[in-house]
Amino acid sequence: MGRSHSTEGKENATEIIAVTIGCKASQEVLRTAMAMGADRVIHVIAGENYLTDINSDPEPRIVSAALAALVKKDTPDLVLL
Repeated sequence: MGRSHSTEGKENATEIIAVTIGCKASQEVLRTAMAMGADRVIHVIAGENYLTDINSDPEPRIVSAALAALVKKDTPDLVLL
């Protein structure tokens, strides 16, 4: 049985991209994703208060717009949230 953080099925994927939307402190999530086998990471900072406030969550409309733009640009076969 595979672990939830495993890249066991990666042989079927051409590229694994990890995305986070938030403050600079959320970069740690991306470092972890790279260590777990992600090929590329994208960090979206949405607004000035997200640069420093770890407790400030971006609004859902900002998150959905950012994800829509990324999906349109990269045209992935699968998106997991």
